[in-house]
Amino acid sequence: MIKFFRRIRFDLMEKNKTGTSADRASHEALAEAQASAKAGKYFKYAIGEIILVVIGILIALGINNWNESRKNQNLERIYIQELKTDLIKDSTLISTMLNQSNKQLRAKYLLHKYLVENTDFDFFNNNFNHFPDFVKTNNYNVDSLSSYFQIQWNSESQYAFTPITTTIDEMKSIGKIGVIKNQELRRSIIETYNSYESYKLNYENKYQKSIEEIYKLVFDEIPALYTMDNSNLIEIFKDQRVRNRFEGNFVIGQNGSLRQLKQVNQKLLDELNLYSKR
Repeated sequence: MIKFFRRIRFDLMEKNKTGTSADRASHEALAEAQASAKAGKYFKYAIGEIILVVIGILIALGINNWNESRKNQNLERIYIQELKTDLIKDSTLISTMLNQSNKQLRAKYLLHKYLVENTDFDFFNNNFNHFPDFVKTNNYNVDSLSSYFQIQWNSESQYAFTPITTTIDEMKSIGKIGVIKNQELRRSIIETYNSYESYKLNYENKYQKSIEEIYKLVFDEIPALYTMDNSNLIEIFKDQRVRNRFEGNFVIGQNGSLRQLKQVNQKLLDELNLYSKR
């Protein structure tokens, strides 16, 4: 009988269905520990998976950013080269305009000087200080006085500044000004093209208007201007309207603004050349 109960107890213990309270508590604690350990393993596994996913996303973003940065660098090089090409063309145009303007300015100065020395037009003295120094070394030729006047209004003097803006216009239209990484260079580019626009609005327009006014006044009333001699020229300057137009034809201001435009153009070109060598 004792053996029979021992067998039952042994079977129950084997199946964890009996035993002392201490045995049951120990078994339950062990089961909880095993469950907790198993849950901890799952948690660590989940954390590991999350970390791997985050790392993968960061790597992908890094590669994408690197590719985007490389594209922008290539685009920056392309735009800088194209801007340099545009500026060189602009420089050639400005130089051509400036050469003609220098001739025009010298002619005005020489005629101005003759009139001051040989007529009663005292008011001309007030403008001598406005002429740049490089024209003041010239002496007038009496036989050329009429040509000095004519050059103020002939077709060669009626030039217009048409800068090449293809590259800057494209950069603005597609929002790519920002590919120029250097902030100071970016500002110089914008300021240069703003100077172009300012010149056209504030100087070129005024100059063209003065050309039209004197052309209409003189050439409509004096069609033989190109064949007249110097004595006729003096007669022309007895007309107060002619004197006013001649005095205010904006040649001095036009020449100064062209020289300034040349400097602005060259400054940006130098900055782009320096930047592209880095």
